[in-house]
Amino acid sequence: PRWDAATDRLCSWPPPEATWSRCCAFGSGWERALGRPSGRPFRGRRPAGSGTREAGISEAERALSLDPNLPSPTLGLAKLADSDGNFTDAYSHLKQLLEIEQNAALRYARLAQSLYRREMYDDALESYRQAVALAPTYADLRCQLGMTLFALRRQDDAAVEFEKAIEINAKYLEAWQNLGLVRQHQNRFAEAATCFEQVLVLDDSHQAARDGLASLAKAA
Repeated sequence: PRWDAATDRLCSWPPPEATWSRCCAFGSGWERALGRPSGRPFRGRRPAGSGTREAGISEAERALSLDPNLPSPTLGLAKLADSDGNFTDAYSHLKQLLEIEQNAALRYARLAQSLYRREMYDDALESYRQAVALAPTYADLRCQLGMTLFALRRQDDAAVEFEKAIEINAKYLEAWQNLGLVRQHQNRFAEAATCFEQVLVLDDSHQAARDGLASLAKAA
């Protein structure tokens, strides 16, 4: 597989804040090894200067020997391999990067769930945002982020997240149900009814959707 724009966006700089200090420690050594001026992110092209590819690889491997879950060195190795035309190794490093980031996303999600249960919604929101930034195509995370925004009375933002969850998984019952509740609170009753009806198409025994439609009928 070739390096493409979507992969480059997935592996964008900077990494999540939780790993920033460790990545910075790696980054300075990486830039010295490759002869780059300090403070400039590596973008996948072999830089001019006194550094060498071998020194860059050595610096990345040293960092990973200290912490194998650092995303930045793994990304650096992938980009070096790609710039040399070694797409097999680049792909292998990218798969490892995805595993690292998905694990981090789950850690953020567990923290967010704990905060949400304690009604610490602002803190839960920040953790869910971190999780979604790492795993943007996880419908469950989008839905949970939407629920947190709804708890904070940010209905428009909540609707956006529920819609994104539905884009990822059109059969996601909870996202349809929650979007219906948001539209009902916004007095957008026709849209709310459509959402509740979609829930019943997917599960005709869903009581909350039936209750939602009954509530809309009373309000009409």
